[in-house]
Amino acid sequence: MIYYHQGNYQEAESYFRRALAISERVFGPDHRRVAAVLNNLAAPYQAQPRYISAHPLYRRALAIREKTLGTNHPDVATSLHNLAGLYAGLSHYEKAEPFYRQALMIRTKMLGPKHLLVAMTLDDLAAVYSTQFRFKKAERLHFQALKIQEDEWGSKHLSLALTLHRLVALYTRQKRYAKAEPLLRHLLEIREEAFGPNHPEVARTLQLLAEVYSAQRKYDRAEAVSRDLLALKEKARGFEHPSLSPICKTTLSSCEK
Repeated sequence: MIYYHQGNYQEAESYFRRALAISERVFGPDHRRVAAVLNNLAAPYQAQPRYISAHPLYRRALAIREKTLGTNHPDVATSLHNLAGLYAGLSHYEKAEPFYRQALMIRTKMLGPKHLLVAMTLDDLAAVYSTQFRFKKAERLHFQALKIQEDEWGSKHLSLALTLHRLVALYTRQKRYAKAEPLLRHLLEIREEAFGPNHPEVARTLQLLAEVYSAQRKYDRAEAVSRDLLALKEKARGFEHPSLSPICKTTLSSCEK
């Protein structure tokens, strides 16, 4: 999995294909270890994203696991979750939802309601609900996931960032900026502590915060954040570099009017 986590997907694919051939020869085509390799082989395809290649591998892994482990095993939930993620990546949210729901049911039953894998599925299912404009359900599930994560890791762990970011997106999509603001400040604090003040993720969070302040007519705060962001980007690349967001400049200009 080292090649995969390094983003070297071609090497990962080659390694997993060799592992699959060996596993099928040694254990037979329907062994649970083969399912694990199929799952691993599908991951670099999905990341590229080559969904058409990943789909039959996830499907075969699910079929093997259901046959060898039964329908309520945590490994079956993993396969269901992976298929749901693939469908979500294709924007087939109506297909993703039942797979996430089934994975959530199995994980809650077999691992307990406070397990981190339960939190992962809650968060991903909430993201699907958000795309379907089912905002109340999405909000509730995101906060359930966040509570599990905070209980496990504390309130300042970097692993909370995705859930916080999704909640911010949920609220800004509904123009509920007052709800988004404290979550965004929390997210900024986490990313600054994890990455340092000059990291691109910090810059992106500052930009979102400036936009949220501006949307609430908190122009003084928006201006201060925009100036911090411009200073950061000037230092990194120069003011007129094409990567410097025009939103940041616009926000600052509107504050100065």
